[in-house]
Amino acid sequence: MTVVKATPAHTKALLTIGLPFASQKLLETGAFAGIAAMISRTGDSSAAAHQIGLQLLLLGNLPSVALGEAVSLVAGRLAGAGEHQRARAAASFALRVGVGWASGVALLAAVLAPILGPRLVPGDDEIVVVLWACAALLVLECTSLVAQGYLRATGDPRYPSVVVMINATVISPALAALGIFGFGMRALAGWLSFLVEVSASSVLLW
Repeated sequence: MTVVKATPAHTKALLTIGLPFASQKLLETGAFAGIAAMISRTGDSSAAAHQIGLQLLLLGNLPSVALGEAVSLVAGRLAGAGEHQRARAAASFALRVGVGWASGVALLAAVLAPILGPRLVPGDDEIVVVLWACAALLVLECTSLVAQGYLRATGDPRYPSVVVMINATVISPALAALGIFGFGMRALAGWLSFLVEVSASSVLLW
């Protein structure tokens, strides 16, 4: 077994990739928490609707997260071998699979929302609209996750992190605050802000 001694160049390369990604996750989590706190101020039913939508998003997004990581590995190896066309083909395949899965889950969620939503949060129809917004977000989030994985492996790894960080910390909180405190909206304001944020990220990444 060959032992490779770490050098300052190795450390710099790791930090160049790792720090932007870690910062992205930290700021994304902080923005999500901030929006959840704003929504919780509008009432218990809104907080419950938001939490249910968030759980659906996290569960439905698992395959998309896995595909993004797989694309990062496969496309990176292909690009490193000079096979850039095959790297793009791998990303395209992952995108088709991910969007297919996300669309199926989104369709099921959209159909069941009017049936199950009122039972989950009785007396407040906002849960239905939140679940519909979540369904749309599942598909958009898939396109963003696959693009992030591909760009980290084949381009500047800092670019996707910077794009997502700016959108997550500027667009989402600002729009959510405007909707909640400016227009009297509740949980839906947060989910509409997520839709705008992820749409902007997908456009900039692809």
